[in-house]
Amino acid sequence: MSSASLYDFNPRATGHYEARLWKAYYDRDWPLALVLVFQLLRSQFHLSPLQAVAAAYYSVRAALAWAPHVNDPQRVRALLICFYAVLRAATQSQFNPVAAGTAELEYWTVHRRFDGHIDQPELADALSAIASVVYTLPRASAYPAGVARAHACDLVDAITGGRQAPTRDAWAAVEHALQEAYSLLRREVVSRRPAACATGRERMTVSHMTREIVERRDHA
Repeated sequence: MSSASLYDFNPRATGHYEARLWKAYYDRDWPLALVLVFQLLRSQFHLSPLQAVAAAYYSVRAALAWAPHVNDPQRVRALLICFYAVLRAATQSQFNPVAAGTAELEYWTVHRRFDGHIDQPELADALSAIASVVYTLPRASAYPAGVARAHACDLVDAITGGRQAPTRDAWAAVEHALQEAYSLLRREVVSRRPAACATGRERMTVSHMTREIVERRDHA
């Protein structure tokens, strides 16, 4: 049984990786972006190396396709759906990858549309929608994390728009906002974690303990 899970992420580490990933995106440092997505998926969601490579490939290809202002949104959407399909299969989750990929593209679209305009409720709504789909949360439950992540977007826009110098402290503020967003999200998803996930992990623990007992007995 796979040990990959959407529920065991560390908010501080996840926010750290995402802040670095956003910086790599705006620097157009695609090799670094690929490495960071791979590391994020391996360390926080425990995908296998092959699963993480596949998901990272689709994620960065989607970002690369989206980067030009004149692009093919349907191509981007297809790549995002592929990313979420890999993530769903790897974590044995129940969310709809088409809905997740569509929600992700909507966030990218809204963020670009309101670039430079702070505190836009449409951005928080779009970010909330992604968490709502992936974690099967009521939209209202996902909204506080969406607001915090939207604030991180505003901070990034200030940097990329030249209104804030790209200092270490400026990027640290982005990271802090993302960590707050993931702390809020984790608090919500853990409280609603599907019983099947816990049961599956309990079976894995019992199976591991049984194997150890048998091995000890065989070596006695």
